Amino acid sequence: LELTAAYAAVANESYPVAARGLNDVKEKGWYQSLTERKTGFASAVHDGMLDLLSSSIKTGTGRQALLTVDAYGKTGTTQDSRDALFMGFARDLVVGVWVGNDDNTPNPGLSGGGVPARIWRAFMQSALDIPPVPAPVVMEEADPDAISNGMGEEAMPAETDPVGDIIQGLGIDLKTGEDGSISIGPGRRRGERPPPGPDDRRPPDERYDGEE
Repeated sequence: LELTAAYAAVANESYPVAARGLNDVKEKGWYQSLTERKTGFASAVHDGMLDLLSSSIKTGTGRQALLTVDAYGKTGTTQDSRDALFMGFARDLVVGVWVGNDDNTPNPGLSGGGVPARIWRAFMQSALDIPPVPAPVVMEEADPDAISNGMGEEAMPAETDPVGDIIQGLGIDLKTGEDGSISIGPGRRRGERPPPGPDDRRPPDERYDGEE
């Protein structure tokens, strides 16, 4: 209750905020009202606290508590996971959730960003009458057998090796062995005729033309 009251102070931009039951609500006398005036937060301090609590839900340990409206909160987990909490607020509603055992025994794997955050989210969605956060869009996996050129044309085969073509165009022969080894040697440039074979070095009358 003390933690929930503390978060209520942030939501209300002033403190203290006392947790009380309905039967405890009474009219205060003029002297009590005069001496128990609330103190407001400095604007920069309040903005910083809102940014911190918002980041915890958007990108931090409280992501399970994400709502479709602006929400602010923080997770909490005590030693040996004996207690797990999520405290936060959205709009004009401040809610604190505690999960643990009455005998204070450990709860392996329990954390404030898990069950408490999900309970808090479910309660807030119902109490504020807001829709749940849409499920993330699942992207289709790329076809490993083809590489799209992104222009709506037919895909290029995966074995296309533009880097190898560039290296070969520079007159370098790059080969990869079955064991992963790489060998580099002189190669032909684009448009360059291949070196003569054994038959091409003989006189024309001694070359083998494939006929007996």
